[in-house]
Amino acid sequence: MAKFKYRMQNILDVKTKLETQAKNEYAVANQKYLSEQEKLSQLVLRRVDYEENLKKLLSDKINVVKISNARKDVNTMKTIIR
Repeated sequence: MAKFKYRMQNILDVKTKLETQAKNEYAVANQKYLSEQEKLSQLVLRRVDYEENLKKLLSDKINVVKISNARKDVNTMKTIIR
């Protein structure tokens, strides 16, 4: 019995390579996305810490310089997150 030979095997091989390449590109993009999500969550946590620090400074004895710096920190984190 003769071995079956698919006439368009070379096209099938190219399609398979393209599919594999697309899967690899997706994996790289997904990893980058997850990394950026982690950075974002860390920035949000830092912003929360800065906001808590600002609230504490506002409730304690008023020190204008520290309050001003704390507000700048919070605003900077908001800008970075955006």
